[in-house]
Amino acid sequence: MKDAEGKFTRFAKIVFNVDNAKAGIDALADFIRECGLPTKLRQLKSKVEITSDVLRKVADTCNIIKCNPRELSRDEIYEILMECL
Repeated sequence: MKDAEGKFTRFAKIVFNVDNAKAGIDALADFIRECGLPTKLRQLKSKVEITSDVLRKVADTCNIIKCNPRELSRDEIYEILMECL
């Protein structure tokens, strides 16, 4: 959020009619839970066990999109995926 607070604030106002980025992220998290969507990778019904090695391979082979609020390194992508376990 800190790298693109303006974009997150705009998203928050347009999508959830709240005034700041933090409130928008909280509202999105609440919406995801309300819909019953998984919030952790272990909640997925995967045929493959999701391990740190699998997540490393995902991070090392994913396409890095240049139009994100800031470009992430493969190590940062791996850290985010690990937080989702």
